Amino acid sequence: MVPHYLNNPYICSTPNIRTIMGFKYYLSQRGKKYHIRLRYSFNKGSRHDFMIGVYLNDKKHFNSDDIDIPVRKGDIDSVHKNRVLKGLKRDLEEIVDVLTLNKETPTAELVRERYNALHSNRIFDTDKGVKVNHYFVVKKIDEYLEDAKDRVAIGDGLRKSSYQKIERILKKWKTFFEIKGLSSIQFIDLVNRQGLFKEFAIWCLEKDNDFANSSINKYNTTFRGFMRWAHKKDFHNIDLFRFDSPHLKESSNRTILALSPEQLKEIFSFKGFDFLNEDGTENDGCLDFKNKNDRNYIVKDEWVSMKYLKKDGDEFREKKHSKTYTSLEVYKDFFCFLCSTSLAYIDAANLKISNYHPNEECFVLVRHKTSTPVRIPLNDMSRRIWYKYSNGKNGKEDKGRPLPNHFLFPRVTEDKFYSNQNCNDGLKAIGRKLKDKLNNFVNVELRAGEGVKKGSDKEVPLYTKLHTHMGRKTFISFAFSEKISTVDITKVTGHSSEQILKHYVNSMRDEVKEEFQMVNSFAVNKDDILLTRAQKKQLKDKELEDTEKTESTNPKSHKERLLELKELLDEGLLTKKEYESKRKLILKLIVYHLLFIGHIKGFRCSITWCCY
Repeated sequence: MVPHYLNNPYICSTPNIRTIMGFKYYLSQRGKKYHIRLRYSFNKGSRHDFMIGVYLNDKKHFNSDDIDIPVRKGDIDSVHKNRVLKGLKRDLEEIVDVLTLNKETPTAELVRERYNALHSNRIFDTDKGVKVNHYFVVKKIDEYLEDAKDRVAIGDGLRKSSYQKIERILKKWKTFFEIKGLSSIQFIDLVNRQGLFKEFAIWCLEKDNDFANSSINKYNTTFRGFMRWAHKKDFHNIDLFRFDSPHLKESSNRTILALSPEQLKEIFSFKGFDFLNEDGTENDGCLDFKNKNDRNYIVKDEWVSMKYLKKDGDEFREKKHSKTYTSLEVYKDFFCFLCSTSLAYIDAANLKISNYHPNEECFVLVRHKTSTPVRIPLNDMSRRIWYKYSNGKNGKEDKGRPLPNHFLFPRVTEDKFYSNQNCNDGLKAIGRKLKDKLNNFVNVELRAGEGVKKGSDKEVPLYTKLHTHMGRKTFISFAFSEKISTVDITKVTGHSSEQILKHYVNSMRDEVKEEFQMVNSFAVNKDDILLTRAQKKQLKDKELEDTEKTESTNPKSHKERLLELKELLDEGLLTKKEYESKRKLILKLIVYHLLFIGHIKGFRCSITWCCY
């Protein structure tokens, strides 16, 4: 807020004394450049010029009549320079305001003294009165990383993966300072380095365009975060807007990597990695794919189930369970699950049994990245993977009493799933095995400065670029190919950029759910299809109806039919499962007939009662 006396430079402190104060910009030529200075005046003879390193190459870009916008738009960096000068003026206004409120005379000498103290206090230890060396930028980077590590430990809004990314980026900045001979640079020295981010960008691009523009932009953003932290810690008072941060173009001729339906089915149907064969015996061939450096190739999915012994008591019995898989088997199924559900790595890795709602045939969860709630219908592929890894696990309550809530996918170490990097490495190993099916060439061209990042302009086989996030892109690609609307796709994927669609998240039309369930791209072996509950009920009703028609024309009694089934079982002509299935159908039919007869008798009784 601008103090009232700055809007009107004439302040009457007493009836007989008129005080005049104000600000005005001037130019001073140094060589071929024109430096802008902000003059603060207090009455006649009391004034001081403040300079903050803003200069012009051409004096015609200077606007002395506008106190808020002294640099005209003709200057290429006019927005940034005006912002820096505005920050300087704001600091001085606050100093004058404080002096006035404390009933001190805001002379130019006193304002200059307070301004210098404001900046020097952030570089000097005022208690000792001597300059100290613990405000070095590089040293404070280490302190910032230690602070970030503590945040991870206590759960203060920073994940371990995010910390690791910050650490990697700031180590690159430390390397930059060392190579440029700036290991001992202090925050006060950054005041005169307005082109710091441009220097860093140029350094990144010096070596054969090794850095992509997207990476450089991330590095600059992370360093700004460090500078904001240092400002809060009172290590400096630098306006971050003074730095010229380049906005490098990131978009290029980049292909969105996604699988075709045929390629996805090839990955899903490959059983060579599986630890068990379809008949339940161990697959000796799965060990042929083991990498000698893969310590967790054989992984055991272990969990404990709990069963309460009494309806109203707390006594329960625990039972330990275990299933064995190979890491490539898990990577393959996990990737196919991502493709068929649109989930990101972190959401699928932490998916629990309780996230599945059987009555709706949907997964219900909140996305980790955007905190957006989503409902994801099952399809043929995701249903198979769900059944494979969820069998025997639970996540519900037993009549109001808690039961263990199990993860869907196996935990590897310390109750954690395979890292994203492990999954990506495993997917590339899978790709090499199935390269004959994934050998189409793709372009992943990236920008580096104004050119192209070295090596990214070459077309490479798809199998060399498999990664977990391709699953999400594949799902969206399939959904668009099935002509499902963008609105409905967003409900499932949970993209938070479409703010207007948020109120649709918790609702999904039944026909839309069926569309996702019947997407042909996720359909697998039709001869061995896993059915939804509704489909199972429909088939059972049809089977019962057919049995009723057969029995109605069959002269044999229900008892005779049951005896006949028992004989077929004893002779080995029917399996136990087939026998139980047919026996239950006949029993259902008996119940149906009894109910029907009871209904007819009741109807006859009512007719008889009405006749009297």
